[in-house]
Amino acid sequence: MENKKIVKRQLTRLQKRAIRFAKSILKTGIMKENITLERHFKPIIDPLKQIVEKTIESSKDPIMAEKFFSGEDEEPKPKRKSMIECFV
Repeated sequence: MENKKIVKRQLTRLQKRAIRFAKSILKTGIMKENITLERHFKPIIDPLKQIVEKTIESSKDPIMAEKFFSGEDEEPKPKRKSMIECFV
């Protein structure tokens, strides 16, 4: 009976250790990938960040916010026919 408990504990410890190991490998891989992507695309990312900051600042102005977010210039979507209307 006690042997089963000991074996259970050992298995759970091994499982937890394996999960921690896999998690750390995935985490470091993701971190390395992010660093390389940031290095590679830095010339593109910095100007894009500046553009986003400018649009955020201009969206605080109520007139500019209306132009950007009103959706008035969008065309209305055509209304879909129901199944009954299709057969009539």
